[in-house]
Amino acid sequence: KDLFYIDDKDVDLKDVIEASLPKAPLDTALTCHWLAIEGVQPAIPENAPVDVISAPSDAKKHEQKDENLPVDIKLPVKHVLSRELQLYFDEVTELALNEPDSVLFKEALVSLATDSGLHPLVPYFTCFVADEVSRGLSNFGLLFALMRVVNSLLLNPHIHIEPYLHQLMPSIVTCLVSKRLGSRLTDNHWELRDFTANLVASICKRFGHVYSNLQSRLTKTLLNAFLDPKKALTQHYGAIQGLGALGSNVVLCLSMLLAIMEFVKHQK
Repeated sequence: KDLFYIDDKDVDLKDVIEASLPKAPLDTALTCHWLAIEGVQPAIPENAPVDVISAPSDAKKHEQKDENLPVDIKLPVKHVLSRELQLYFDEVTELALNEPDSVLFKEALVSLATDSGLHPLVPYFTCFVADEVSRGLSNFGLLFALMRVVNSLLLNPHIHIEPYLHQLMPSIVTCLVSKRLGSRLTDNHWELRDFTANLVASICKRFGHVYSNLQSRLTKTLLNAFLDPKKALTQHYGAIQGLGALGSNVVLCLSMLLAIMEFVKHQK
C-alpha cells in the first residue's frame, strides 16, 4: 500500500514505425510594427483600432462564466483624452469647418505648429482631414483650411506624424490633382494646388529617408496624371506643380524620359 511507482506502458516498435508522421512545424517568421510611439498607439492594422470598444454586458459575462471558457478575453487599451484636449480638438475642427478665414483660426494654426502637448490628437486630426476631404471637394474654403491644418501639424517639432502619413497622403494628393476643387468660379483652386504641391515636396524632403519609396510613388502618381490625355487641365496643372516642387532632379529625369518616349514613338 505504501509503494508508489509510475506505470511504464510497453510500446510495440511496429506501432511506432507504422504511426503517421506529425505535421511539420511552421517556418519561423518575424515582423515588426510600431506598438506605441510616445505612449500613443498608431492606427495601423496590426494594432487595435483607436475607437474605444465597449466592455461586454453583464449578461455576456455571466454566460461566459457559466460556460467556463478557458480563454482570457482582454479588451484593447482605451485611448483616453483629457478634457482640455477634447475641447481643443472640437474648437479647432469647428473653426476649420465654419470660420476658416477668421483670426482665431490663424491663431489655432500657430498653436498646432508649436504646442508640445498635441501628439495624442494626431490620429483624430488625421481622421478628421481624411473624412472632410472625401466629402467636401465642393467646399474650397474647407479644403484650404484642412491643408493648412496638415501643414501646421507637419511643422510641429514635438509631433511624430510618420505613422499617420499613409492616411494623410491620399487627402493631400486629392487636393493637388483632383479635377474640381470648390464649386464657384471665384474659388482660387490654383492657389490651393500650389500650396499643396509645396506641402507634398516638404513631406518628401523630410520623410524620404524614412520611407524610401515615398517620392517614387508620388512621382509615378503625378506623372500618370500628367500623361493621361483624358485628365482635365486642372489635373495637369496640379501634376506639373507637384513634379516641379519635388526638385530640379525630378524634372530633369522626367524630361529625359519624355524625350526618349517621343523618340521611340517617332521611330515606330
